[in-house]
Amino acid sequence: VEAFKPSRPACLNVYGGVTRYGTTKLHVVSGTTKHKSKYTNGLGQPSRNIVIPEYKDVLVETLLPEGKRLFGTTERMNTWVFQQDNDPTHNKPVQEALQAFNKKPRTRVEKLQDWPPSSPDLSPIENLWAIVDAKVQARGCKDFDEFQAAVFEEWAAVPQELCANLIGSMTKRVAACIKQEGGKINF
Repeated sequence: VEAFKPSRPACLNVYGGVTRYGTTKLHVVSGTTKHKSKYTNGLGQPSRNIVIPEYKDVLVETLLPEGKRLFGTTERMNTWVFQQDNDPTHNKPVQEALQAFNKKPRTRVEKLQDWPPSSPDLSPIENLWAIVDAKVQARGCKDFDEFQAAVFEEWAAVPQELCANLIGSMTKRVAACIKQEGGKINF
C-alpha cells in the first residue's frame, strides 16, 4: 500500500503537551486542512496560521486544563511549571491565560522563565513527535482524514512510561547542552 501522497499538500497543525504523567489532548489550530478557523489575520481574512488570540484559546481550552488533569490537585501536585518554546509573541497570551487559570482554587501554574527560544534539543516533546510521526508513517495512510485520525490515535496511545523517560532525560539534556556551549546535542 502506498503512503498518502496528496496532489495538493495537506497540513495538520496541532498543539499538545507532555508531562511525566502522560500527554494532553491535541488541539487543532488554523492552517489545518479542512479546518475552518474562526480567527482572522491582520487583514480581517480567515487566518491560515495560528494568531495570538487562538494561541491563548489553546492554553485556556486545552493545555492548562489538561495539565491540571494530568497533575491532579492532591495526589501529585497542585503547583506545576508550564514550559513552552518562548516565542516572544506567546508571552502575553501565556501571562493572561495563567493569570486567569491561577484564580481557580487549588491550582498554581508558573511559566518557566529564561527558557531559550527555538531549543528543540532541550524539548522532549520534539522526540515524542518524532516517535508519533514514525508510527503514523508506518500506517501508510491513504488520505488526509485517515492521516489525521492516525495522528490522534498514536498520540493518545503514547505510554506514560515513555513520557516519564523523556521528561526524566532533562537533567542529561541540560548538562549536554552546557557541555556543548549551547550547541547541538544528541537527544
